[in-house]
Amino acid sequence: MSAFISIVKQTIKASVRSRVFHILAGALLLAVLGLPLTVEGPGTAVGELQVAIRYPMSAVILLVSLSSLWLGCANLPREIETYRMHLVRTKPVPPWVIWVSKWCAVFLIHAVLFILAAAVVFGLIRWRVASKDFTEKQLKRLEEEVLVGRRTYTPRRPELWKAAEEEYQELKEEGELSADHNPQVIKRKLFREKKFQATEVRPNHEHVWVYDNVKTPPGGDSIYCRYRLYIGSPEKISKDETAQRLTRGVWGVGAPGKPPERTFYRQDKGGAFKKMRIPAGYVSEDNRLALRYLNLDPGREPVVFQLKDGPKLLVPVASFGGNYVRASVMVLIQLAFLAALGCAAGAAFSTPVAVFVGVAYLVMGMAVGPILERAEKSRVAPGEERSAAQTYVESLAVVVQHVVVSLDEYQTTGKLVDGRLISAELIGRGLLQLLILRGVVLASLGMYVLTRRELGRVMRT
Repeated sequence: MSAFISIVKQTIKASVRSRVFHILAGALLLAVLGLPLTVEGPGTAVGELQVAIRYPMSAVILLVSLSSLWLGCANLPREIETYRMHLVRTKPVPPWVIWVSKWCAVFLIHAVLFILAAAVVFGLIRWRVASKDFTEKQLKRLEEEVLVGRRTYTPRRPELWKAAEEEYQELKEEGELSADHNPQVIKRKLFREKKFQATEVRPNHEHVWVYDNVKTPPGGDSIYCRYRLYIGSPEKISKDETAQRLTRGVWGVGAPGKPPERTFYRQDKGGAFKKMRIPAGYVSEDNRLALRYLNLDPGREPVVFQLKDGPKLLVPVASFGGNYVRASVMVLIQLAFLAALGCAAGAAFSTPVAVFVGVAYLVMGMAVGPILERAEKSRVAPGEERSAAQTYVESLAVVVQHVVVSLDEYQTTGKLVDGRLISAELIGRGLLQLLILRGVVLASLGMYVLTRRELGRVMRT
């Protein structure tokens, strides 16, 4: 234990004396103290506070992440190239203790830096709210939209492929398909029709979304609906999403299967996210809610709600402080993973090569997600025949996805800015994916490489 503590202390001292660390620490100080006091929002209270949260927190997370990866990649190679590792290895200290000590030191440095920076940013955010001459209405809106943690509820997702498959079987049994028809072509056509029905609202027609298990906190007076609509047919929207205009419609809210208890007349511009306040009392006793939209477009064009854009319900369940702590915990998990990645690469390579390997690992993680998402969009039917090249690329992407990880999935700044809850499920998934499934593997690999590495071959140049 004394050897572990000694190595941790020595690593912290060496890291703090590093010039690159000094530069990153200076940039961190500038981001913490400068950005919250200088950045200006779009003029509204909500926009101003969102900017004051987004830019400092994004800068802080980026800087400590880069520093954590760099120090992890540089620490072990520096110890080896300066022959200090040779002296340590002559003592009865197992290589795994050395590696864990280095990782612990790198993580502790950046955990402390981030916690201090996050605490200062949080204090400046509160000071900014208190010092500004906001009206009671503006303060209430801040408390409802930004300074809160809201759980997101999505409507029931229609099983489009299942519905298309059932209709295909009916057409086949009724003899309405030719003998030489292509099943995949027919199913794809039916799938698109089902998708249009699930997303398109024709003029003077109504669409209904049903939400289950909507739990509102005791005493909650309102929830929010966040949505985005497009005007025109899906084919028109896919060609040009920017050619949007104002449209009109009526929203209804109430219990599923019953007439709406209240209606809201809205005028919205296509392509932009909108928020609508809904009294929490309209959620039924069995925690269900139905939203209806009646299309009253003046141009008599259809309105499209894409499946990924909602409408989604945002229900306040936590305070801003609690949500801020959750976001900070998620960042600490990422820092622990980055430190493990850097130390694992540093155990095997020199500093420049280790940095390249670490960055390449993260880039692969960011790239594999869009590849699989695009492949999933192009595949309508499960088990649909693919070309050899498509199959190879998708199989390779799946393998890479199990090896690397995308940190984009665990970014919390956007959720914090929009007042969306950083859930315990997200933190648990990050803990499992980043630290247990990937971090432990990287740690084991780093310890093994350090154990097997021939230090006698290291030559000073």
